[in-house]
Amino acid sequence: MEWEEMFAGKFFISDLGTVQKIALADGQMSLMQYAAWAPVADEAKHQIVEISCSLEHLMQKYNVPPERVCTVA
Repeated sequence: MEWEEMFAGKFFISDLGTVQKIALADGQMSLMQYAAWAPVADEAKHQIVEISCSLEHLMQKYNVPPERVCTVA
């Protein structure tokens, strides 16, 4: 099955791995681990609607089952 078919018109979550810290001129910042993606008008396209460190929160809020959580390799 193609990526476009699997996620067309559906919310999904990307798991970017461990939380990353980046150095800034005035300190550090943590990048969130998970991103929730929502379909846009053209159902073959998506946009990020929320980022979080809580997978459970995003799965519940956007009704995303485990098979639509994608891990970035």
